[in-house]
Amino acid sequence: MNIKMFHTRMKALMVVIFLLQAVNIESTNKRRFNILKFGQSENDYVMFTHDMSQFESGFTVCSWVRKLRNEGIPTWFSYAVSDQPYEIQISDMGDRTRIFGDYTNLASLYTVTPGTWFHNCLSWDSVTSTRDVYIDGVRVDSKATPAGRILRQGGSIVLGNEQDLGPGAGMDNVNIFDGELYKLNMFTRKLDDTEIRELSVDMCSEVEMKYGNERGLKWEDVLQNTKYGNVVENDGYFGCMLWYTVHDIKMEYEASIKELNNTILQLTSELYSTMQNDIVKLKNIDKELSRKTQVEKQSLEEEFQESSKRKH
Repeated sequence: MNIKMFHTRMKALMVVIFLLQAVNIESTNKRRFNILKFGQSENDYVMFTHDMSQFESGFTVCSWVRKLRNEGIPTWFSYAVSDQPYEIQISDMGDRTRIFGDYTNLASLYTVTPGTWFHNCLSWDSVTSTRDVYIDGVRVDSKATPAGRILRQGGSIVLGNEQDLGPGAGMDNVNIFDGELYKLNMFTRKLDDTEIRELSVDMCSEVEMKYGNERGLKWEDVLQNTKYGNVVENDGYFGCMLWYTVHDIKMEYEASIKELNNTILQLTSELYSTMQNDIVKLKNIDKELSRKTQVEKQSLEEEFQESSKRKH
């Protein structure tokens, strides 16, 4: 093999590697739009461990949630440690909102329509010793937590059920989630009202990306964890791209209508101004004609009087 042929093959190989990397990057980018659909069994869940030290003194966990089950206590997020199975628990109706084992029933504070998507967040930090719950960007409840308490380490996260017997154990048929999750992210601090409101505006936006390393648990990483039982990852990319296409068309249509309205207003204004000028001109012409008519009338009267005098 000569040097020229070797270089040619190396270039071709580099192109192939580049294309494979590009396809992989595009696939990863698309995947973060995917949705997790949970089955109807207590064996249908996602379980994994994660470095929770970054959330020790504060966190915000948020997700888009689609409620599909009316029975029981559908739990979409659970974090359990060895001495506290309810370190964090969030259900899709608020009737099981727990942090550090403390239980609060928030079901009376908001209503979730089955089959619809809503945005749900739970935030806490050790500075304020307060946990807050948000529905669709609105804070619906605040509660004090024990002073000096921090998030305990070494536990496991389960999506789709609880762990009432400790890490990775105690899933039951009461807490079956049987719903859908999208863009579940856990941030390394307690986000404020404005930030959470911004996250809840648009399912297809990527506003969460701006938080960088403050997204200590990323949705795209959640999707890579082991799925047990009937948990399906569905493509949400097409839906978002369709939404953006419709949104762009709508925005272009609204912009065109706005431009048309502005043009009509401008033309109307110009026409009104022209009409006003024409009216002024017509009034001036009328005044001039009246003046001339008066002058001619006066002249005729004077001539008539003069003629009358001569006759006499």
